[in-house]
Amino acid sequence: MQTWAKRGIQSALVTGGLLMLGTGIASAQENVNPDASPSPLDARVKIPVDVAHNNVGTPHGNRDLPEFHREIGTEQLAGAVPAPVNPLLRGARERLGATGVHRVTRGNTVDSDIVVPVSACGNAIAAGGDAYAEGRCARTDASTGAITTDGSRGSLAGNVTSLSAAVPVQAGGNAVSGVGNAESRAVMEQQAAAGGDITTSGRDSSLSGNVVAGQWAVPVQFTDNAVAGAGNARADSYAAGYAVTPGSLKTDGDGSSVGGNALGVPLAPIVAVNGNGLSGAGNADVAGGHHARAEAGTTRSGIHGIPTWLGTSGEKGTLAGNALQPQLAGPVVASDNATSALGNSDVRSGTSNHSRAGGFTSTSGQGSTLSGNLGDAPVALPVSGGGNALSGLGNTTAGHTNDSRATAGGGTFTNGDGSVLSSNTATTPPATAVDLCGNGVSGGGLAVGGCENTVSSEAGGYNASRGNDSVVSGNIGQVPLATPVEGFGNGLTAVGQADGSTTEHKLVRSGDTPNSKDDDGTISSNVVSAPTALGAQGFGNAGALVGNPTSDTGGSTVVKAGGSPEATGKHGSLSGNILHVPTSNPAQKFGSTAVAVGNGSTDTDNKLFSTAGGKATSTGDEGSLAGNVLSLPAATSPQVFGTALGAGSNVESDTSNNFRSVAGDDVTTSGDRGSWSGNGLTAQSALPLQVFGDTATVAGNGKSRALNWSDVISGGDHRTSAQDASMSGNLLSLPLNAQPGAFGDAVAVAGLADSRTANASYAQSGGRTSTEGSGAGTAQDTELPVEKVARVYDVPVDVLGTASTQVLDDNLQRTGEDDEHGNGSKGLLGIDLPVGVDSLMGVTELPRLTRLTRLDRIPLATVDGLADRPFAGTLPLGALPVGALPVGALPVGAHQRSVPTLPVAAPVALPLVLPVPGVAQPRSAVPAMPALPEASLSDLNVSPLDLAGGRQLPALSALDATSILPRL
Repeated sequence: MQTWAKRGIQSALVTGGLLMLGTGIASAQENVNPDASPSPLDARVKIPVDVAHNNVGTPHGNRDLPEFHREIGTEQLAGAVPAPVNPLLRGARERLGATGVHRVTRGNTVDSDIVVPVSACGNAIAAGGDAYAEGRCARTDASTGAITTDGSRGSLAGNVTSLSAAVPVQAGGNAVSGVGNAESRAVMEQQAAAGGDITTSGRDSSLSGNVVAGQWAVPVQFTDNAVAGAGNARADSYAAGYAVTPGSLKTDGDGSSVGGNALGVPLAPIVAVNGNGLSGAGNADVAGGHHARAEAGTTRSGIHGIPTWLGTSGEKGTLAGNALQPQLAGPVVASDNATSALGNSDVRSGTSNHSRAGGFTSTSGQGSTLSGNLGDAPVALPVSGGGNALSGLGNTTAGHTNDSRATAGGGTFTNGDGSVLSSNTATTPPATAVDLCGNGVSGGGLAVGGCENTVSSEAGGYNASRGNDSVVSGNIGQVPLATPVEGFGNGLTAVGQADGSTTEHKLVRSGDTPNSKDDDGTISSNVVSAPTALGAQGFGNAGALVGNPTSDTGGSTVVKAGGSPEATGKHGSLSGNILHVPTSNPAQKFGSTAVAVGNGSTDTDNKLFSTAGGKATSTGDEGSLAGNVLSLPAATSPQVFGTALGAGSNVESDTSNNFRSVAGDDVTTSGDRGSWSGNGLTAQSALPLQVFGDTATVAGNGKSRALNWSDVISGGDHRTSAQDASMSGNLLSLPLNAQPGAFGDAVAVAGLADSRTANASYAQSGGRTSTEGSGAGTAQDTELPVEKVARVYDVPVDVLGTASTQVLDDNLQRTGEDDEHGNGSKGLLGIDLPVGVDSLMGVTELPRLTRLTRLDRIPLATVDGLADRPFAGTLPLGALPVGALPVGALPVGAHQRSVPTLPVAAPVALPLVLPVPGVAQPRSAVPAMPALPEASLSDLNVSPLDLAGGRQLPALSALDATSILPRL
């Protein structure tokens, strides 16, 4: 086995090795003159292989497998091939060296450092006999070195292509039992490093100083697993793997043509399968720990002393100093899971995996054309499955502790002052976290899953650009995406028992603030930002066909996408405008119990705070089509939780939810002394969507206890101004606030259903708007709010059973100009018509209240909400002023129909002046008109705008005031 493995690896390298002969192959351990010119073609490959402390059990006895330690790479291949014996070839090589390679290649370099250490240590394999392995394996390997060259004032010079890869591979500490018992106790540590800084320049050149660099750090682990076939397997091992590809990228293309451009590709994934227990017909036990770290790229001092991973410049150049940088960080791990078909599996272990790729990037395109642009695509993608217990007909128990961190990319800065088509930035920094943790799933046995999960996933950062005195420069476009996708702490069984338990703390962040500053620009320093915070989380649920599932879970999640966009377009044309489309929509299903036959319960505590975008700030003073803001925030709360559903079973759910979803914030801009500048259009939607605390049983018993605190906020205040301007400083606000939901309901059919729910919810759409100014078509402020409520709660329904509910509800909706109490600060002009109004009347008719005299027979004590007024006894009807409305105050063509004898102030909301074309009308909020059945127009709020349009309005004819007073 040793011979064919060695020859196979050598064959794979021989072709590359032959290409490098005679070109200055250098080992990382050699003393190389740092001032010497680099070789134009230099590749260093190291593959050290270590096989040790492995044991196999056979029917003929227990044996240690042979050890193997060998390093295979380009250095060994170079020494194995003799120098040319042909005098012509030998002479040609000598003449090439005397000529000076650097003059021929002009400083262009193709370089690689690849380190792949492989370790197989401490494995125990039982194949007909017992096996036991114990040992310690540790190794550190590196092939590092900086690359320095120069293409200044040259043509096709100083370009660098480089690949650095550190890939430590560990396969150890595993116990595998075919027939017999296998046990492993091993300690493994492995470190690998490759690459270094890259420095070049393409200043005052053509096609020079460009860099293409891959930095890959990829630890691979298959460690500490126990697999039991027809015997017992136990693994109690520790494994640690570190991979680092250090170095930053530095070049510049100032004054060049197609110079100083950079493509950087740092990748830092972690691939690990460790700590798992798999049982076929035996017992599998796992204990131990696992750690991995991957770092791709490091930083050094850059602009203004900020640590910089990639730095370049293209000032006064053409197609120069541009940067493109896809970056990836994220462990992909399956750890500490217990699986059993017919036997038992028990896992108690932990993992820690940290990865980082790339960093801060800076460039500049001042005074240039098509230079200093940035394309940024950092991806943070931690994926893990751990602490899960899966049982067929056996017993499984998993206990898992996970600490996972992924950081990709960082901030960016570019300067495009006085340039054309330069220093623009486009960035898409998705951050996510995919987890299956602490679930118990049983087919016909017992499964108990447990997990303590701490995860951080962060991608991108602050994006800054400038475009003073420029044309189509300094613009920023970003689409941050933050989305956790996971299932944890669930207990699910077909037939049997399943328990899920998880405690989780999670941060998912994508992008940050885009900031562009511009004066006197044309189509410059505009910002387009679409931060999106999503989620798909299912946790703390219990379900069974026939069985007993339980869940005890607590989750705390923070999701943040993007930041507060800023732009400046003073003295500019089509500059400093902002398009901001933040969306916060994290979906969750948790804390619910559903059992057909059996007993099930959940106890779940959830905290989630989701934010997309922030404040939008711009200015278009003294500009043309500048400083305008279009803001379209949308915030929702799709949640289903705390529901108990049972059929022939006992089910119980106890949940607590603290939820906040925020999209966007205040908007501030201005268009003073501008033309078509500083205008704002906002359409803010707040849509709380929640179903919780409901109970439904058939021939069973169900209980649901739910506590809910939720805030759903979309947008905020909007301010602008337009002094001495034209067509500027105008605002149009379209707040939408709808609140459908169902909670605290109970349904029982031949059983018991009990729901106890407390709800405190707040929904805000938009805010106050203000503008001022002077000039043609300026400072117009228009708001068109829409508000609806469609909720079903506190409804008991029983058929041959008992259904009971108790709901405490504190709900507040704030739409547009509403104050903190939900009241319109500018007042709504209209009539609130009471319940029971079903007939219609003409637009010029008034209602009659002929039975108003019966009010004196209504005791105050029976009127809800009036008992605490400073009155006693009955309403003092006789003290009411008697009189009729003056007929002259009615619109033209109106006639009296039993005009009520109420104070004149009573119908003050009736509009007595209709809108006249060409005449400015007073600004008012348009009240909401909820959709009602055709048979009833109850609770309709009538707006003066309806009268102006000639619409038919509900009548108050023959209304019995005593039937409506309790509702006042």
